[in-house]
Amino acid sequence: MDEEIIVESKGRKILRIIIRYLAVGILILLVSWIGFSYFRLRNGGDVALREAKNARLALIATGIEYRGSGKSIYTSSKISGMTNEVYNNVKELSGADGNLRLVRYDYDSNEVRQLQYRQGQYLVSFEMDDNGEETWTVEYIVPLDLK
Repeated sequence: MDEEIIVESKGRKILRIIIRYLAVGILILLVSWIGFSYFRLRNGGDVALREAKNARLALIATGIEYRGSGKSIYTSSKISGMTNEVYNNVKELSGADGNLRLVRYDYDSNEVRQLQYRQGQYLVSFEMDDNGEETWTVEYIVPLDLK
């Protein structure tokens, strides 16, 4: 029986160890980067959602104030669905610095039925159905650089 004995040189053994540590290090960096990105995106979405909810509450408060004077906060003549006065009042009350759009408003019950709030790359949508069930959706908008 012929047995072949393979002896690994010292330089080759060190190279193999270095490659193994580099692979483990790269894997750790990759997993860390993925985790960091996930939590950063999630945190940004949470902030946008919180501001959108504050803006909705400010819209309701402003709606009560306007209803007392016989006016509505909704106007179809503006893209935002509100006059500049209402828009500025809501931004001041809520502290939200994104773009707010009132899509549907029920004057009789003073309920915001549908709104959109955009802060940076996050779009928060709110909708209330006829049964009064609320749906909040937070989406991340991926920018496309089409040149």
